Amino acid sequence: MNRCAHLDIDAHLTITGGADAKIEIEAQGRVISVALPSFWTGRRIAKHMPNARARNRWIRALQLPLRTLDLSMELRVSNRVVAVLRGDSRGSLLSRLLGLGTMELKPLAMLVAGFQR
Repeated sequence: MNRCAHLDIDAHLTITGGADAKIEIEAQGRVISVALPSFWTGRRIAKHMPNARARNRWIRALQLPLRTLDLSMELRVSNRVVAVLRGDSRGSLLSRLLGLGTMELKPLAMLVAGFQR
């Protein structure tokens, strides 16, 4: 697969949708960071895609442009990186069991973020 020469992104976007549903999307250089205020916000968002097969398709579709543009995306919860998706991410047994396909999960960070409000 051909990759783009060199792409750096500098952007900031805030999405607000309720009491604690403020999602910050920031891109610097080659990393796109999606920050959720709490694990519970992420859980509410995930309910809209309860089917593991649909989540896997969505993640694979997102992975293609990341691979092509040589970018990575990290998911932060409570200021901790809990998951990373790169063009060459393979995922783990845990990510497949949770229906998150090739997403690279950070179990310890997930556990700590889950206990924070």
